[in-house]
Amino acid sequence: MDEQAAARRDQTLEHPIARAKAGDCDVLEPDATQEILIRMEKRPGSLYFTPARGWLLFFCCVLLFVLPYLLLKSSVDLFHVSDAIKSAYPRIENVSLVYSFIAVGTILLSIRAGYRLWVVSPGAVVTAKRFLVIFWVTSLILALLPFTVGLPATTTSNMQKTSLWSLTRDSAYCVLWWLYLHRSRRVRSLYGSNATS
Repeated sequence: MDEQAAARRDQTLEHPIARAKAGDCDVLEPDATQEILIRMEKRPGSLYFTPARGWLLFFCCVLLFVLPYLLLKSSVDLFHVSDAIKSAYPRIENVSLVYSFIAVGTILLSIRAGYRLWVVSPGAVVTAKRFLVIFWVTSLILALLPFTVGLPATTTSNMQKTSLWSLTRDSAYCVLWWLYLHRSRRVRSLYGSNATS
């Protein structure tokens, strides 16, 4: 059994890239080996593909999981408003439908941007930057949407503080991630120097 495993290993290592990956430095110069491995890691769908790491991986997870969950949760919570509130303010159902439509669109764009960054797709950084702009615009719309229901003045004044805080938080989120995508050395090395401009 050991002889068969050794024969398979030797057969696999006949390919120069496989030998370089295994650490056989007699095949290629160390710089050439490293360059080949970096190119192989960048190629989507490659056997040796390695996804993003560090803050970039965190951003991918936020786009793929956290942001869709939060948008979906807020949309579902808006639908589960009590019947007494719905009867007192009939426009709240229309607002919840518009909110849900915008939230679903934002969720799909978020997942698309996160997936493209995850698999190191060409144009992924541009897609993520476009998503950040779209997300900021939708945050502005969603912050202003509850004011169209016609709630009492006391409720509206409390909502203004909440909406302002939400918009400030989302604006900071968009600006920080935009700057990260624009200036990060990891992003530049993974997606190419032209991807961040």
